[in-house]
Amino acid sequence: MHRRLLPLWQIALLFGFTIGFSSFVQADERIADPIIYGIQSVMGDCVNEVVVIVNFYYTAATDDDNGDDWYTFVLYDANGIAIVGGQGGTPLGEHGNGINIIVIPFNKPTKRPFTAKLHDVTERFPQGETGFKNGTVIASYTFDPVPFNENCRALPADQRQIAAIKEVRPPDDRVNWHMGDLFAVIYPAWDDAGNPALHIYDVNERSRGVFMFALTETDLAPYLETPPEQNRLVKEGEGIAVYVLTTGEIQFNIGPDAEGKMVVVIVDGLTVTRVNHYQY
Repeated sequence: MHRRLLPLWQIALLFGFTIGFSSFVQADERIADPIIYGIQSVMGDCVNEVVVIVNFYYTAATDDDNGDDWYTFVLYDANGIAIVGGQGGTPLGEHGNGINIIVIPFNKPTKRPFTAKLHDVTERFPQGETGFKNGTVIASYTFDPVPFNENCRALPADQRQIAAIKEVRPPDDRVNWHMGDLFAVIYPAWDDAGNPALHIYDVNERSRGVFMFALTETDLAPYLETPPEQNRLVKEGEGIAVYVLTTGEIQFNIGPDAEGKMVVVIVDGLTVTRVNHYQY
């Protein structure tokens, strides 16, 4: 998702399926409702460089500096060695979600799986590994990097830890979990008459979902009985375009991301029972 990050950070947003489990840590009151609920992507050669996109959520509750609540992420390997770290800040009362945690490298990974930990910090520019870890751990998430990056298969594996990893569920009823939801989120909804609809939210630079538009039976009326002879654009907004396909399905084109890549999400109707997606 779009984030407010320090200027030195590089934003590289890719997408992937999640395998992992969340282990919750007792939180203090500085940051509310912290959770790490998934991994978007793992990049790098997994030997000298690791880049991880983490899905997380929290409510900023403390003014650490100029109205922002600061946090760090630290990625640990299966031996508890800190690999890389990253930092971000979110304005008071708003919600954080998503971060690229590469830029500050600490140590080379020695074993998988990895664990991403969210630290509540007060310092805007922590110094080195110690500074990044100098904050209460308020959420953590353990995952095997191999499904995201085959380069990581070369790392020795702690099979006991990997066997404990379980699939996690989405944080809410979004249709496109890990399918472009760093930029736009699609939710099942109803129109004023109680008919099925889809609500589309834009994710702004502060990682907040802002209602963009609704897709209703009225929008699709010309194609409900007979699909179009060629794909038709029916609605569009910032970073998203909606099409009705010749199959009668609905397609959402989301993006582009920082690398110019698009995510395509295809659902079988306003009452979604099947979702497919691909990236190009």
